[in-house]
Amino acid sequence: MSISFNNIPSDVRTPLFYAEVDNSMANLATSTQTTLLIGQMTEGKAEPLVPVLVTGESQGKDLFGRGSELARMNTVYRKNDPAGQVWAIPLSDPEAAAAASGTYTISGLPTLAGILSVYIGADRVQVPVGVDDSPADVASAIASVINGKPDLPVTAEASSSAEDAEVEEGYVTVSAKNKGANGNDIALGLNIQGYGAGEETPEGLSVKITPMAGGVGAPDFETLDIARIMGDDQYDFILMPYSDTVSLDYFREVMNDTSGRWAYDKQMYGHVYTCRRGSINELQKFGAARNDQHATIIGIEPDVPSMAIEVLAAYGAQNAAKLSIDPARPTQTLELIGITSA
Repeated sequence: MSISFNNIPSDVRTPLFYAEVDNSMANLATSTQTTLLIGQMTEGKAEPLVPVLVTGESQGKDLFGRGSELARMNTVYRKNDPAGQVWAIPLSDPEAAAAASGTYTISGLPTLAGILSVYIGADRVQVPVGVDDSPADVASAIASVINGKPDLPVTAEASSSAEDAEVEEGYVTVSAKNKGANGNDIALGLNIQGYGAGEETPEGLSVKITPMAGGVGAPDFETLDIARIMGDDQYDFILMPYSDTVSLDYFREVMNDTSGRWAYDKQMYGHVYTCRRGSINELQKFGAARNDQHATIIGIEPDVPSMAIEVLAAYGAQNAAKLSIDPARPTQTLELIGITSA
């Protein structure tokens, strides 16, 4: 096959290696790197297990239900990567799963009026307290304010102690909107920012917190056949908020180099991001049991009030936004916008 050159004469007879660069086909084309969010929805308009393009924060709430895990992931993601192309695979709650719940227990009578700053994760809920308010009144007010904020990941129900109880108490039972173990990660707090931010419990009032617990279950990705749903579409950044061994093992198989998305005959590539909260010893022990080059598990210290799924969304978004520009860029200094530190 003859090769045509633009500058080298075709009749050159002097022995030598001749080469030139042809830039006639050069262009400014770029490749869009895509993010995939996988998470649980509530009563949104999206169809479960059907990939959907999500173009903004408000659309995510409309598609997946306000306060749902997937909607909150999308909200934080967009704060860190506003212009990225994001797809999502919404999941229904697992049938055998249970929702986490926690309790605020109120006792005492306030001697001064004030504002009670209750926290659901990193979201502050301010509740006015009057001098004449009973514990039941305060509990009812807290539940009312929480339920009036649909973007919170929980619902609330107020109750009170029996009339013949020795100590009058009010109770606010907080329940996660989505079922599963992720609900246990929702931190319940009080006056987190302290006196300097004007947050203090009105004098005479006492609030005891029972942390979120009882959430069990995670999606069964093998039964749902997420690999088939992902198909041959290319997803460069895959964010899924489940760090149980079964879920991680499933995605290790999906991404493997021999027959998975990194195989020579598929070349769909991508990287999985997930998250796990724990002490440094717990995280070290967990990490030592994993060995997967296609997954990054973000370790989160126990006192971070933001939900782990939100830290995952922020970290994944920053990686997507910055690594799409420069894949060699270090990521340990990226700012996680929308995340409250410990």
